[in-house]
Amino acid sequence: MNIAIIPARSKSVRIKNKNIKLFMGKPIIYWSIKSAKKTKMFDKIIVTTDDAKIAKLVSKYQVEVPFLRPKKLANNKVGILPVVKHALKKIIKKNRKIENVCCIFAPAPLIKYQNIIKAYKILRSKKCDFVIPATKNDDYLARSFYFNNNKLNMLNKKFYPIRSQDLPKTYHDSGQFLWAKKNTWLKSKKIFTKNSKILIVPSEDSVDINNISNWKKAKKIFKNKFKK
Repeated sequence: MNIAIIPARSKSVRIKNKNIKLFMGKPIIYWSIKSAKKTKMFDKIIVTTDDAKIAKLVSKYQVEVPFLRPKKLANNKVGILPVVKHALKKIIKKNRKIENVCCIFAPAPLIKYQNIIKAYKILRSKKCDFVIPATKNDDYLARSFYFNNNKLNMLNKKFYPIRSQDLPKTYHDSGQFLWAKKNTWLKSKKIFTKNSKILIVPSEDSVDINNISNWKKAKKIFKNKFKK
């Protein structure tokens, strides 16, 4: 049995009401729900939220909101693991047949449902912890540096003498979804493990929406794809 869990807390710091803010005429969470449904592979699609208004809004999209998340798990300091663990423990009490779980993020309107299916196939075919959609970084990122107290510091000094063409390829989480087996979600203490796998997503299909600039960029990409 496969289920999708979509976290959608009420308060967001940088974009007010981000998880239900209108994006192309629909609450942004609608696009994640739509992608989940288009896969035709989930027995249940569950939204975990702390807000009764959000619960009422998403219920018209034929998803389940079987409980409200406690406020202590609905602030910007709580990671995704405890949120999914909480939801799973609630759900397992009523249904123990759950095998695989996909956490789909609400503000991810550029998700391609085909990528959710591709990532699931990786999870099924390879022994791994999590399957993470990831986008390739600029080639020079491995040689990044930062300033602290006006002093330059390399993120990783061993890459300093290496030619740019010899630097390792680096990636970042696309912020769209995460696949793992039920027991992996329940037992893991972190997601980015040595035994996790990635599904490479082109940069034009991925914008991790954390601020208004990201929002505008995602909207522009969405419009262009719609025209095509």
